[in-house]
Amino acid sequence: MIWKICFAMAILFVLAGTVVYIICRKQGASRIQYLGAGVFLASVAMCFPVMNMQENAGIALAMCISHSIRMFVVDTGADDILSMLTRDMLGSMLLPYKMLAATLYLLAPVFTLGVVLQYFSNTFERLRMRLKKKHDLYIFSELNTRSLEIATDMWSCAKKAGRRLEIVFCCSDKKDSVNTDQEKSARKLNAVLLPEEIIHVRLNSQRRRVNYYIISEDDDANVDQTLKMIHDMTGGSAWYTKQRLCQRNVTLHCYATNAEAEILLDAKDKQDLKVVLVDEVRDAVYEQLYEYPLYTNQMKTGGAKQNTLTLLIVGGGKAGCEFLKAAVWSGQMISYHLFDLEGTNLQERLEEECPELLAEEGNYQICIHEGDVFSGTMQSELDALGQVDYCVSALGDDERSIRAAVWMRRHFCAKTGYTKPFICAYVQSLAKKMAVSELSENTRRKTSLSYDIVPFGCGGVYYGNESDAAFVLEYLGLGVQSHYFRLNRGSDAESRRYAVQNFYEKQGNRRSSIANGMHINTKLWEMGYGILRVPEKGKELADGFKDDNPLSGSDNYEVYMSDVSKQKDVVSYAEKLDGVSKVNKSDVVAKTLTSVNRLIYYVSIVLIGILLAVSIFLISNTVTMGITVRREEIAIMKYLGATDFFVRAPFLIEGMLIGLIGSLIPVCALKVLYEKVISFMTTEFTSLSRFMTFLPAGEIFKVLIPISLIIGLGIGFIGSYLTLIKHIRV
Repeated sequence: MIWKICFAMAILFVLAGTVVYIICRKQGASRIQYLGAGVFLASVAMCFPVMNMQENAGIALAMCISHSIRMFVVDTGADDILSMLTRDMLGSMLLPYKMLAATLYLLAPVFTLGVVLQYFSNTFERLRMRLKKKHDLYIFSELNTRSLEIATDMWSCAKKAGRRLEIVFCCSDKKDSVNTDQEKSARKLNAVLLPEEIIHVRLNSQRRRVNYYIISEDDDANVDQTLKMIHDMTGGSAWYTKQRLCQRNVTLHCYATNAEAEILLDAKDKQDLKVVLVDEVRDAVYEQLYEYPLYTNQMKTGGAKQNTLTLLIVGGGKAGCEFLKAAVWSGQMISYHLFDLEGTNLQERLEEECPELLAEEGNYQICIHEGDVFSGTMQSELDALGQVDYCVSALGDDERSIRAAVWMRRHFCAKTGYTKPFICAYVQSLAKKMAVSELSENTRRKTSLSYDIVPFGCGGVYYGNESDAAFVLEYLGLGVQSHYFRLNRGSDAESRRYAVQNFYEKQGNRRSSIANGMHINTKLWEMGYGILRVPEKGKELADGFKDDNPLSGSDNYEVYMSDVSKQKDVVSYAEKLDGVSKVNKSDVVAKTLTSVNRLIYYVSIVLIGILLAVSIFLISNTVTMGITVRREEIAIMKYLGATDFFVRAPFLIEGMLIGLIGSLIPVCALKVLYEKVISFMTTEFTSLSRFMTFLPAGEIFKVLIPISLIIGLGIGFIGSYLTLIKHIRV
């Protein structure tokens, strides 16, 4: 009877360990110890009847435990048990019992080998991380889709810039057993994979920057881990007091969107730690508005500035509302229109969350429309808006947002008499973003017509201070903070440290400073002084954020002007700003550029005059030759009673045709060459797109072709008319 009971218990232990192991795998954790525990208990149960034949129950149980331990360290063989089993004792159970024993003898050392390999693998990963003491570290709390996208983007930017960084994924054992593709992708980044939680990764940050990204799928867990890390990095913690931690070199990025997260983080004393609450939707909106400001449409068309820009937002979800708030911060000369199915409810929610937006004293031109985006009502209301300059499609679902953006592009292309608006769509999927960027439609003439829709969204594009736009936004925010604290180049280190500490102490301080930086950017354009851009000296700017002096260059701005003759106005305006200690300018360069522009203007006029005179002369000679050849025909026509107009008209038409053809051929050749040159410049010199925008060939030549034809006809008429007056006296 005891043999059957122990055999059943052994099978039960193995099955229990296997079931628990499978459940843990499905939950994302690799708990192989449960499988090992099942094998160990099964071996104890299997050996107990054999040992009980020689000793009493207590000693037999101890011997079974000892023998099972020896099984795991390969200190015993299967013959020690199998040789003692006979058919007289087990009967028909002899074969199943031997099979179970042999299986356990095989599983035990395999489990031991797996544990040993895992231990040495984790030790090797920790050793890799600690040996690279001079490289900046980017540590993620989990290996998941979001963290992998962000890390990949970081690694690509660093590789292009020629910088070295190290990426670390914590809790990697939770995912790599389930999704091996993520682990393979992480290995391509030469990333370190650690099994422990991020709060246990305590590294020396005296000579390098360490960035922690708490980015699990649970916002509450992210906040809890961030609060725990702040506690371990401040006050009298051993990590801080033993001088292994330099707070100024540590930045914590907590990914959470709930309002409670900001309250909890602001309540903590962070000392010199930089703690950033990352709202991916809001940060994506900020990055979009920096890369493509609200005046983008007028920058592309080059038209005169309007008194009021019109912003159209389709969708009143998280992304739509954040875009509305950020746009209001950017500038006041804007008319805002938001379309959503729940227009009334949305307005009530906005009045509760942001009462200043819809208050009468705010004087913001915000209109909230209720209705289906794809209905006929929407189309009629869009027609009533007139000129729309900037469109945002953010319906929450990627496919609906893309569909709405395409619908708006078709609608505005069908309207005549208006400038085509800039259209962007909030898309979270990276694959769909790439597809939207290449959206086009084949026309009947077998040409491809691009929808020109710009996608933006989360998906790892914005990740703190590594991308160009994200870095500049942080830079602008610190610049506003420095002006608020009246800092300049002569300020002492303690004042600068306090300004930075205040910037990161409250999330509202950082958010409002960045928004003010964007507002200044827009106001400069509205006042006609150009567009504010940070100098493209990434390494020098990045060095300003090291040690205890992150504001060393925060008051260095470059203002690009479309008209250099306005330099005096710009300088006088900038010198009156609070916190500006010095404005660097060069009167010699300004005068030189002004003189060069004037010289080019006069030389162009002279060249155009010479070319016109040459054209008239050539056409006149051509018509003169025709008159000379046909002189006898002209005399006969006059004898027959032909009128003066009848004689002169063919020569006038001939001259006009020559002028028309002579203007049409170079314009066509110029159009082909322009398209090829633009294609070559944008593909071979991608950096030019940052500060130079090429107008589409269609917009240029739809104006240039009619003007050229009219000028050609005029030159032909003048040349032939002058010739007729001189050579045909009828």
